[in-house]
Amino acid sequence: MDNNELAKRYIKVCWIIKIRLISCRIGLWGNSFSHIQFENCLLQIRKIIEGYSQLNLLLSHIEFEDVPRKFGSYYEVPRIINGLRKAERKQRLSRARIELVAEEANRNIWHMNLEEVTDDEEDRLIDIWRKSGRWLHEESGFGTWPYPEAQAHYVLGQNLNALRSDHQWIWNLLWSHYASFTKTEVFCVQFGEKDYLEKPILIKPEGQFDVTDVDFDPKFLGDMPDKIDWSFYDD
Repeated sequence: MDNNELAKRYIKVCWIIKIRLISCRIGLWGNSFSHIQFENCLLQIRKIIEGYSQLNLLLSHIEFEDVPRKFGSYYEVPRIINGLRKAERKQRLSRARIELVAEEANRNIWHMNLEEVTDDEEDRLIDIWRKSGRWLHEESGFGTWPYPEAQAHYVLGQNLNALRSDHQWIWNLLWSHYASFTKTEVFCVQFGEKDYLEKPILIKPEGQFDVTDVDFDPKFLGDMPDKIDWSFYDD
């Protein structure tokens, strides 16, 4: 598979992650919250982190020609991230913050601040992924429930605040990010406006990576309208 196809897959995964981040944000910042909503948001967080591991795998395929094919059959985040580290085929991405520093007659001058994602941060992603799996699949759904109402509200509040914190951290990690390679390729991905389900933007040098045609319909996945009115949610 050539680098154009890998880049298209990369943007497709970013698009899926963007929609899941928005869906989760709607659930976490709505006017009401329940245990079912908590479980739904946990599932989205888990899928987002699985998407992150796929981004790592695609970056590694762009950089290296001999990434073991077995990684393509994995979905478990630790197997992909730790496996790529062990095989010394791990390609990192960085947070990217783009700031307008000057406006001239014919052009704007931008500055990009980069901060590489660390092993500790990826280990945190792995911990969140494992924790979400325990909540969804290993904790008994028919055990002791918090009661009476005041205790139930307290437990929901604790769960909500913890998941909001994880979600916002992941949002900041991925919404605008950058990748560079020892070859000639570099690119920055911006997820764009959070009000719309539009395709993430690939910022790249001219002539690198053609991602015009990405085979994905966001309405197939998204559970929100074409334009989101965030005034209905507590932000």
